[in-house]
Amino acid sequence: MPELTIKDETYELKCSIMLDKVLNKVIPDSQSEEKVSQKEKVSGGFSKLLPLLIEQDVEGLLYLWESAIKLTTKKPPTQDEILTAIDQRMDEEGDATALFTEVFNAIDESAFSRNEFAKFKKNMLLVKEMKHKDEEESQRADMMTKRLAEGYKEITGQELFEEKTKA
Repeated sequence: MPELTIKDETYELKCSIMLDKVLNKVIPDSQSEEKVSQKEKVSGGFSKLLPLLIEQDVEGLLYLWESAIKLTTKKPPTQDEILTAIDQRMDEEGDATALFTEVFNAIDESAFSRNEFAKFKKNMLLVKEMKHKDEEESQRADMMTKRLAEGYKEITGQELFEEKTKA
């Protein structure tokens, strides 16, 4: 289980439904077409977090740890303290990718987050396969899914999308 130490306090990352709920409130999002904030929803946090993690965006780690810590303490550390701890872990590991690998292992250990990740992958395949208005839009969708697939493979050594074999 991934751990992060901040000011002599060690926090563990455990993926759960409650973590998803807190992530949904912590991660900024755009308004929906009805101008209703998505933060009113109970779930959806992992869907917003996964692209950040796959792209190895430190902001994703910040949101994840900030949310996980909020579940365990009434007086959480500041974002700067969390970022400092993340930076120290990266320096200790000598490789920033190791932290992202730990997170994906934690996602895989939880039935809930594993299911959310499977839904995310299905949605990315739908984006890739749907009809686009023009060639430029189609290329953007292809580039996005390719970038996500390459990032995931770099972190985990596994394919994000299983290749379909033709019969």
